[in-house]
Amino acid sequence: MKASTLGKAVTVSLGVIALFMFGCAGTQNSFSARGVAPKVVLRADSIAARLFVARKLEREAEILNQKGVRHYQACDSILALLRKETKESKPQTAPAVAADSLRPPGNAVAGTPRAASPVNVRLRQLEIQSKYNLLQARDFLEKSLRLNPLQLRAKHFLALTYKIFAERFPRTMPLDEAMKIWTDLAAVEPGEYFHFYNLGACQYALRQWEQAWHNFKRTEEVLLASTEVSDKRLWNPALLPHATLDSLILFEAIYYQGQCAIKRFDDKQALANLERAKILAKTSAEVGRIEDEIRWIKWDGGNILASVYRDSAFTLVTQGRHAEAAKIYEKLYEEILKTKRAKDEIVWDYAGLEYHHLHRKVAAIRRMDGALKDIPKDEEGAPLDTTYNLSFNNYGAMCYNFGIDTLKVDRRLAYDYFERAAAIKWKKRGLSYLQMAELSQSNADLSIRNGENAMALVHQLDNEQVKKLYRLLIDSYRRKNQMDKARPYFEKLRAMK
Repeated sequence: MKASTLGKAVTVSLGVIALFMFGCAGTQNSFSARGVAPKVVLRADSIAARLFVARKLEREAEILNQKGVRHYQACDSILALLRKETKESKPQTAPAVAADSLRPPGNAVAGTPRAASPVNVRLRQLEIQSKYNLLQARDFLEKSLRLNPLQLRAKHFLALTYKIFAERFPRTMPLDEAMKIWTDLAAVEPGEYFHFYNLGACQYALRQWEQAWHNFKRTEEVLLASTEVSDKRLWNPALLPHATLDSLILFEAIYYQGQCAIKRFDDKQALANLERAKILAKTSAEVGRIEDEIRWIKWDGGNILASVYRDSAFTLVTQGRHAEAAKIYEKLYEEILKTKRAKDEIVWDYAGLEYHHLHRKVAAIRRMDGALKDIPKDEEGAPLDTTYNLSFNNYGAMCYNFGIDTLKVDRRLAYDYFERAAAIKWKKRGLSYLQMAELSQSNADLSIRNGENAMALVHQLDNEQVKKLYRLLIDSYRRKNQMDKARPYFEKLRAMK
């Protein structure tokens, strides 16, 4: 290269450097720089505007940013303390509700009680402190970004602040404001997994299941990829990539992929992700919760809609809205359920509702009769599948009680229901046989047979019922002229008096 050419190159380079320096310092009218073409100046100014602000503004913005972050962290800590003390202040008999790390807006903290007890005053103080720090965090971070809009960290904390605002004061700020910031940050820094995680959390709260699933999946992918170049491995070269994982975020990203799949009624995706999340769970409570959700999905062979309907029916029953619950049970059985086992369970639940709340006892027992026929039983009338034991007990109790109800009106019908109850193994089967023995006294042979069946289950009877049974057997054997068989019961009865 000729000396003159080299000199020109150095002159141009120094000119460009000077322009960057002037641009960084906020110097205006850059066209005054000598020896630099206007196009080069414009390009340099454009680059500088995207990368830098004046140093004075940068320093002021950083001070405001630090103040805003401190107030946000203080607010976050106070809210954690408030949640803890609110939970501890509740009566011990109240059912515990697990906190959801991605709770929907408006469910951040339960409202404090009205009574001005020391506990309530303390909770109110924490509320005021958290709100003050939240307002301060928002003001400082917004001012900082107005001075220097290039601060990605400040944008992140402002989005977190907006998210808390949306959770605690949904009428004053929508969650969309936080989402906008994280959407921009994810576009600028696609290698930072927490942008996708926070974006997914907001979308989940807004019930945008497809978008939330996509961002939780993206969180997992970026998080796993980033372990290869983690800063931790620079300071400790012996660390393997998986040792640098943010295990909590990975667990929640996978777990909420499963939750989003549930909302989209995709049982295969839901089960696959919940099984993966169970492996990463840290506590037995988390494992138990996930296993319950897996069982919930599998209840009707992966038919999530059926599980949702069943929960709705149960809620209506607990609210006393029995007629509405009955309609859901009918829809479930007739249109939605796929597996026999699920249909059996719904039959029992529906029959129980009819019997106890809808005054349709005959229909309830008839419904159960149909279900009983198809359930395999052993010689004693017990279900081979022991998970049906509770249903058998319910059926037996219903038939027995209905027999008692109709005893004075129609003894034949009462006997029929006692006989139905005695046909299966349930915890008070002996009572059914005792009633049958009493109703069949006109037929000594039948009364003896029923009485001896009751004797085989005498441990299910109280003293007065046992005395009645002895009298029935004594009377029936005497009428049959079988005094040798009547005598043992006579001696037992005399010993009880």
